[in-house]
Amino acid sequence: MIKAIEGLNPQWYQPKGQQGENPTTFRIRPLDGAEFGEIADFLTMENNQVFITNKGRSRCLDLALLDWANFNDSKGAVVFNMDNMRLIPHPIRRELASRIINISTLTGEEEGN
Repeated sequence: MIKAIEGLNPQWYQPKGQQGENPTTFRIRPLDGAEFGEIADFLTMENNQVFITNKGRSRCLDLALLDWANFNDSKGAVVFNMDNMRLIPHPIRRELASRIINISTLTGEEEGN
């Protein structure tokens, strides 16, 4: 029997290497089956590692980045919206897209390990 996808609950993610009391966090969610199929066109595998193209990263964030907290520029807090997603530095975009792919492919049991 085929089991339906469950556990598409959003989660807060803190990128690695942040210091301080108020780190920036991003609210992301796993991709559903149809969305993952769309992103799969932008994935390649080499030496048991998954790589995603820049176009795939952008699409992944468009679909699964839901919010952020403590994301600021020199003027203060940056409002979450699609236009402001371009303000996320490239290395963080890469990390977020990788995390979204990872949580989209792991089962609840695997993610807990």
